Amino acid sequence: MATDDKQWRTFEKYLEAGLDESDLTDDEKEWCREEAETIWEETSAVKRTQFVALIDQFNEAKAICIEAEIIYSSQNSEGGFDGKIGPIITQRISDISNEEVNIVQGYRRVINAFDASLSAVMATLTNLLAVFPQLKLDKICEPAAQQFQNSVAAKGMAIEPHRDWLDKYCVKPEFVARAEAARPADTPTVAVNATGTKMWVQTIDIGGSDKEGKLCLWLGYDEEGGLVDRYINKIEGRSKTDPSMAGYWRPDGQGSKFPLEWWLQNKCWAKDRQNFVRIRDYTYDDQLGNIHYKIEYCPFGDLFDYLDRYTAADLSIPEPMLWYIFHKLAEQCLIMQRGSHIAQTAAWLEIVHRDIKLDNIFIDVPTPGFFPAYPTPKLADFGFAFETHKNDLNNPIWYWQAGTYPYMAPEQVVQLRRDKKIVVIPESPPCEPAAELQPMLAYTNIWAIGMCMLQLVSPQRIRSDEQLLYEDEQPAEHAIAEWSKSAYSKALLDLIEECMRFWPKERITPEELLKEIKAEMVEVTGGVGEYCKNAAVGLQPDGGDFEWQRPREKYKLKLAADGGVGQGLAGLSLAG
Repeated sequence: MATDDKQWRTFEKYLEAGLDESDLTDDEKEWCREEAETIWEETSAVKRTQFVALIDQFNEAKAICIEAEIIYSSQNSEGGFDGKIGPIITQRISDISNEEVNIVQGYRRVINAFDASLSAVMATLTNLLAVFPQLKLDKICEPAAQQFQNSVAAKGMAIEPHRDWLDKYCVKPEFVARAEAARPADTPTVAVNATGTKMWVQTIDIGGSDKEGKLCLWLGYDEEGGLVDRYINKIEGRSKTDPSMAGYWRPDGQGSKFPLEWWLQNKCWAKDRQNFVRIRDYTYDDQLGNIHYKIEYCPFGDLFDYLDRYTAADLSIPEPMLWYIFHKLAEQCLIMQRGSHIAQTAAWLEIVHRDIKLDNIFIDVPTPGFFPAYPTPKLADFGFAFETHKNDLNNPIWYWQAGTYPYMAPEQVVQLRRDKKIVVIPESPPCEPAAELQPMLAYTNIWAIGMCMLQLVSPQRIRSDEQLLYEDEQPAEHAIAEWSKSAYSKALLDLIEECMRFWPKERITPEELLKEIKAEMVEVTGGVGEYCKNAAVGLQPDGGDFEWQRPREKYKLKLAADGGVGQGLAGLSLAG
């Protein structure tokens, strides 16, 4: 869509939102609409661009304000200011513990961040209101804008006494001295760096009902309350002393152990930071037998969320985006196989992930120079991963039946035969199991990325109970849906099928797959090939006709730029 069309649609959103909320009659609305449209047509391109930029700034400020309020509310879960902070700061400074000192500091930075976001959204709205009269939007939109201003002002007044109290308390010389001494005293919800310039605060639980309390967002604030860092804290129950957990640990050669997940994931990340999610650090809780991983934050969620967004909007994913994702997944498979997607790394052992699925492919900000209009898919969650080689006597016997249906390759699955003997799939019944079992190697990863791609091109999600193994005592393979054949190129779908051959050695290799993707994606007709050709060398700064459903980046860092388009006055309401 042309830039002027986008600008007009942005203007139209505000116009129609204002008219919907006004008390004007239908005739008056039509007259206002015609007048505003005439003014817009007579407005210069420069002023149109400025108007849309102001809307973008306001909508981004509003979104940041909503997030800041959510974080502020998360700190009030234990009785609010009066129940949590008040009892601490009514004591003498010498009597409070180091942990309480840090709790007060963390709360102060969060409330300052919320206060700053309220000021920012008021400032951007003031700038926007200044241009409304020029476009005949003042009488239409100002009532809703005024209501929003009143709401923001009320929130600011509500937190002002607490903010002022904390500001006065925390600048007292005796508190400043205590704060410096308290830095090492981390709590379960607050941590401070060595210089005191960054305060980490546990904020919201993002794990959902199945992982409640095991995935939390931690945000790092500077001394002014600016958001300067972020990570995800993941808790895994992995006892060092439980023999059944031995496979999750790796000896360090000095009498101790470290988590295999941390080792393998960061080993891959060190080889290619644009393909894998980094585990920044980990700690071990001896008492509970839990590992706490500090994981790189990817602001756009995962590919499962991404597919959901398209499904909800009844849209198909643009084919260039699919080629790009496929390209990245093939690179990831090559790196796990040989340590590089370019050449073999000396002394590298193959890594079999065993749990590649849409949920474990996270979406980071775009990578300049390679498909720069699209976000970067990165592989994570190496909790089931292991290192191996072709002559590994423990493979597959030690590694069966771990993963997630329907993403498990046939050779990962163990089933009981009618005669009660254990058979490793693939073995075609009714034959006895072969003497030489199929190990899990690079082709196991290939099958899983094929399933990921099949999910992305399918009109309906493939469920966990659709793990195909045999049909009528013959090896079964997933079929490409007829809808997919009409929506996407044959070259793309053929390569997906090449990944999902039932027999491991019949699947395409990671090296062959990457080579074929590079060759085929630039040959697709309908503009797809031309787009991929340009995007592969960084010459496609926006999606154009193949734009992705772009959500805004959540919990943006201080001074980060934004490129989103706003929602209109109809959405002018803060959380809570």
